[in-house]
Amino acid sequence: MKFVFNPSPNYHSGSSTREIMNELSCGLLAVFAFSVVNQAVQHGIGNVIHLCVMMAAGVATAILTELAWAKWVLKTEPVAYVKSSFGWITAIILVMMMPINMSIYPVIVGTIFAIVIGKLVFGGFGSNIFNPAAAGCAVIFSYFSTSRAADIVTSATPTSLISGSFGWVVSDPAVANQFLSQFGGLGGLAVGFYDGSIGETCALLLLVVGVVLSVVDCIDWRIPTFYLGAIFVFSWIYGAVLGMGMWYPVFHLLTGGAVFGAVFMLTDPVTNPTTFAGKVVFSIGAALLTVLIRVRGSLPEGVLYSILLMNMLVPWIERVCSGIQYKDIKKYTLITVVTFLAGCALMFGVGIAKKNQLAETAVTANNNIAVVETMTVTE
Repeated sequence: MKFVFNPSPNYHSGSSTREIMNELSCGLLAVFAFSVVNQAVQHGIGNVIHLCVMMAAGVATAILTELAWAKWVLKTEPVAYVKSSFGWITAIILVMMMPINMSIYPVIVGTIFAIVIGKLVFGGFGSNIFNPAAAGCAVIFSYFSTSRAADIVTSATPTSLISGSFGWVVSDPAVANQFLSQFGGLGGLAVGFYDGSIGETCALLLLVVGVVLSVVDCIDWRIPTFYLGAIFVFSWIYGAVLGMGMWYPVFHLLTGGAVFGAVFMLTDPVTNPTTFAGKVVFSIGAALLTVLIRVRGSLPEGVLYSILLMNMLVPWIERVCSGIQYKDIKKYTLITVVTFLAGCALMFGVGIAKKNQLAETAVTANNNIAVVETMTVTE
């Protein structure tokens, strides 16, 4: 009988799992605190109360679901199980991906789905295939997208505006400046006092939290670095083809939950590859899908779905990038470079296709105007 073994690249950290989860909780709560201030400044106490109720509902649902699962399915001591499962982390991330005007019922349903289907049925904490919070959010956005709480004041988000009004293409510099001025320019987008998903708006704070979590070894800095860097390059290529300035890739980074996803979701050690090369390929792939879904998918956001799609590809990435990394550096360097260049080529092609589409639309519009003018003169 022949046994085939693959070397297991084990992640070593000086912190325990509980310490890492506690540090992650502190980072999330810092972002949540900013969200509370943001809603208070923009819309008043009503939004703040609803925000806190959403968070309480999500966390309580996660804990109660895991208590019930431990007691009636696993037949184990419920409290000890919940303490080692960290379901509240999933709940906090899920709620912070929601718009402030989401009603409570979808939050509860999405949290139950995230905990049970996204995590527990796969064996619980550390065994899930998909990011549980992303899975729960996908259910909410798919089936409860119109479920909104009454009397909660909001305004259009930057990504919904640029997607719905411009199709992610704003070539005229004057129009671009007018569009950005609604949110205080790129600086205003970085500070984050505008409407968006609860945890996504303050990119500056998210970056600071990401750096701190990286320093204390809570997350792997390489994933958000390559993810955000690749988003910048891919969106810059697409924007350059269509005649948009450097504001365009920066806009992609600052809005739509890109930084939040990079810091708190893509870095989930359970659902991303274990090797360095695998992490880079995973990050570049997620970045490519994020930009593609935004500009070609008729959706205002691509972070959530890019994470779930890349989660499915992790076993294949692990297989391709398995082995002792330092013994075959050239192989893994080639894999990552080819992945990145393929993404660049694809975005260039998508940009050319969009440019041709816009040109054809303009020609058709001009022809229609000419026909109308001719008919008017004839009459």
